[in-house]
Amino acid sequence: MTGWVKLVWLFHMSVDSKKQHKLIRELYKCHSTLIEAEKALVLFDSTTHFIAIGNSADELYLKYGWELSMIDIDDNSISYMFLIGDAVKLLNTSEYKVITIDFKFEERFSTIAAVQQSLDYLRHLQGNKEFDYPIIECNVDFEDSVYIRFMRITSVIISQNFILVHIDRQETIYLAWGHSWNFSPQGIIILQAIKNVLMCQYELMKEIAMRPKASLKVLQIDCTKIYETYLSGKEKYPTSDIICVKVKEGYLTFDDDVVIVISSQSNIIYDINSIGVRGKHCVLLTSAHISKLVSIGYNIELVSCEQEYTIYQLGLKESHLNVKCKGHYHYTDAGIHKDYQGKYIVTAYYKGNKLPEKIISNAIGGYYSRLPQCSEKDFILSTVVHEKYDKQISH
Repeated sequence: MTGWVKLVWLFHMSVDSKKQHKLIRELYKCHSTLIEAEKALVLFDSTTHFIAIGNSADELYLKYGWELSMIDIDDNSISYMFLIGDAVKLLNTSEYKVITIDFKFEERFSTIAAVQQSLDYLRHLQGNKEFDYPIIECNVDFEDSVYIRFMRITSVIISQNFILVHIDRQETIYLAWGHSWNFSPQGIIILQAIKNVLMCQYELMKEIAMRPKASLKVLQIDCTKIYETYLSGKEKYPTSDIICVKVKEGYLTFDDDVVIVISSQSNIIYDINSIGVRGKHCVLLTSAHISKLVSIGYNIELVSCEQEYTIYQLGLKESHLNVKCKGHYHYTDAGIHKDYQGKYIVTAYYKGNKLPEKIISNAIGGYYSRLPQCSEKDFILSTVVHEKYDKQISH
């Protein structure tokens, strides 16, 4: 049975990183005097976060695996842990009795433990469902004794049994299995990168976890507004090569304009969930990208929505059309259609020889089939053919 006791302790201190240990020592003195807390979790509440010290911190580590920090007090090594508010909400659904003690604390610490607690709270909110959250513009460098690796985190998958990330849409790295966390150097770097994502997107992630259908519908409506602004720009500036819609981080363009952009520079293609036949793919352009396209000779018009969106508000997800070709192979008589079982397949010839049929996703096959003849349709077919056959031909 969960218990909740509220005490008050006023603690006036201006804290910077060098004074953190002094704060913990002072709070430890208070903690050691709380006899009734022997069978409860004692959490110091600063209104922005909580601190667990000693046995309370140890108990949380053993139960959830959240990161511990250590400090030497009177020749003893004492553990402590920072907790976010949602971590306490999670504890209130558990078997623990919780005692909170108010104190004034002006600075909020960002820790690995806070990232763990946030992810665990998302686990709690979504219940038995699996939560697949796309991440964009989240790049990390990992260096060991042998090499330096550049990694692009493209999504985080959260379920009751595990938490993992996808790297470059292909590789899977587990951050947690149950409550056993990956504290390898690579795991720590990824958790730190996710901390930056959570700082901006945590409230949206909670909303999606709690109300997935309603939240995704709102995202779809916002994406449609962006795409409709693009279409309006196409009508207003019919002689322009590319129409770009302003978002907080840069500009988005769609449809055939995506093909123009990626034929000139290496931009990532994103899936975007707008309503309608088209408007399912976009690229994000910076001012530098636009300047380069203008220097090549493209005529570009910039348009704006009534509201300026951030890219994470749109739920953009890296597209399967971001394919690196294995070689320069020329295919003929390529096509995408349904087989007798209703599955979408791709077919092609290479040097006059028919290649085996390959099954493709219904999402790509269906979208391709609904498109009118256009540059985007040709690009999708070319990309799918190279993805399915280049490796086979190279062998």
